[in-house]
Amino acid sequence: MTYDETMDVLNNPDHIMSSALLDETGVAYGIKHVNNKPRVSATPYLYDIAEGNVSGHTAWSKIGYNGDVDVGTEDMIAQGGVYTFPAAQGQMDIVSSSAEDDPEKADTNAGTGIHTVTLYYLDNTFAEKSIDINLNGTAAVATSASDIYRVQNMRAKVCGTGGAAAGNITLSEHGGTTYKYGYIALGQTRMRQCVWTVPLGKTLYVTSISFSVGGATKEKTAVFTTLAKYDNKADAIRNFFLPYTEVTIEDSAYHRELEIPTKLGAGVDLKVQVRGLVADCVCSCTLRGWTE
Repeated sequence: MTYDETMDVLNNPDHIMSSALLDETGVAYGIKHVNNKPRVSATPYLYDIAEGNVSGHTAWSKIGYNGDVDVGTEDMIAQGGVYTFPAAQGQMDIVSSSAEDDPEKADTNAGTGIHTVTLYYLDNTFAEKSIDINLNGTAAVATSASDIYRVQNMRAKVCGTGGAAAGNITLSEHGGTTYKYGYIALGQTRMRQCVWTVPLGKTLYVTSISFSVGGATKEKTAVFTTLAKYDNKADAIRNFFLPYTEVTIEDSAYHRELEIPTKLGAGVDLKVQVRGLVADCVCSCTLRGWTE
């Protein structure tokens, strides 16, 4: 733009649409303004990821729930207790505590609970996989996959008229019930365990943490700790957990955006641990971020 054109725009703001704002082909375009000041909206990076605008990036979140934490340490898993990761890949069994979690229930031909679940898992190379499983009520069903090494997520795909699990649905080792690798609680439609492993070829960035504790009576206090089998100082995966964030809460909720996201690479196990300082704590948590 020449000096004369510039002065014309400055002295005659109405000319800005036709004189100053041209695209690369020379066609005029408009910008909304307030008192001749451009009105600009910048989309946050995480919003762009959620909208699918950033190639190779996927929004990520994990929720955890433990409805009965007493004095001592447990993990944020709906089944309670401390989570045990599978030692090797293999087949697993899924079973419900209710006959209604069955698409072919004998007396109604369709139970009111969950009929089919989708299991998202990793094999021992940490590759991402998924399978659908039709339930059979209180009779255990063996998974068609025999290479399950990490249980990432499990959620309802098809439900009966109840729209949720009619009983407690448990995913355990094949032929046994010692370990509960996945769990959908009565009345729920997805697994609520804050346990996860970073898949092959991915990096996880945790950008926010949320924790809460309460109960039927007051003065419920718990310590929440995010843990990962990764030493960020040595940039090395470990066979034990190291703490990353820790918060003590009494009868309240806590949320924090992490100024510097927690970065975890492929093959790293992650979980949230809770230590009850009194009995009968009801605890929940959410971690959010993205993978790329």
